[in-house]
Amino acid sequence: TPTPSPTAPPPTPTNTPTPTNTPTPTNTPLPPTATPTAGPTNTPTNTPLPPTATNTPPPTATATNTPIPTATNTPAPPTPTPTTPASGTIFFDDFETNQGWIVNPNGTDTATTGLWERANPEETNSSGIKQLGTTVSGSNDLVTGALAGSSVGSFDIDNGVTSIRSPNISLPTGLDLTLSFSYYLAHLNNSSTADFLRVTAVGSSSQVLFEELGANNDDDAVWDTTSVSLNAFAGQTIYLLIEAADASGGSLVEAGIDDVEITAGAAPACVTYTSSNIPLALPNGTSSISSQLTVGPSATITDLDVNV
Repeated sequence: TPTPSPTAPPPTPTNTPTPTNTPTPTNTPLPPTATPTAGPTNTPTNTPLPPTATNTPPPTATATNTPIPTATNTPAPPTPTPTTPASGTIFFDDFETNQGWIVNPNGTDTATTGLWERANPEETNSSGIKQLGTTVSGSNDLVTGALAGSSVGSFDIDNGVTSIRSPNISLPTGLDLTLSFSYYLAHLNNSSTADFLRVTAVGSSSQVLFEELGANNDDDAVWDTTSVSLNAFAGQTIYLLIEAADASGGSLVEAGIDDVEITAGAAPACVTYTSSNIPLALPNGTSSISSQLTVGPSATITDLDVNV
């Protein structure tokens, strides 16, 4: 008999862990995850934030060149006080149009016929022309009764004075002022010095500028011209008063005026007169006198120096 081979002791059982019934993972599909539904994506919009208080500098008073309204030279309405104009004619009337002369302005006239009027005159004749039918210019003049009438004395001046005044005339200062006009005074030899033609300037005072008197001789009508200074009325508003009269009773008197003009020229220079060492006989002996006289533009003495 074969000798039995030694038998190896049986292996000690190891504590093999009992396999747990771990479920074999099955590919069980997971429940679908809640995939976010693509709703309106809150895409950030560039909503402007409320304006932040930025350090906006306060508006600076920038000096804009806003034009300041300038005083425009709006001409003021004419005032009675005259301004100095350039040299030339200040007033002229040839009586072709009505410039506003007023007959009997003071309501004191006494003449009953031969009143002043602006008209086209008719000629009258008695021992020569007594009323001219022609004028200096144009067809009209100022005349004492324009009509001839049925006889030479029908419309001449009778029984007193007739007067007429000019419109107001503003005279400047600083210029040489001259009045000129054409005129005539005609009469028969039954006239006298009570009859006259007279022109007066009336301003702050009055001054007779021209006067021609009648006489007991025959004087026919002929246009003549005269000029006179108005410098004494510089800076004033004046009017001219023209008067004619038959004041001697029953005389034939006619008068006419035409082309009245006031001009302004350059002011005349002062005139100085000097005298020296004029001998004088004085109670205490012989001496001498020296003088200097200065006359201004208005014919006024502006300076007088006398040395003895």
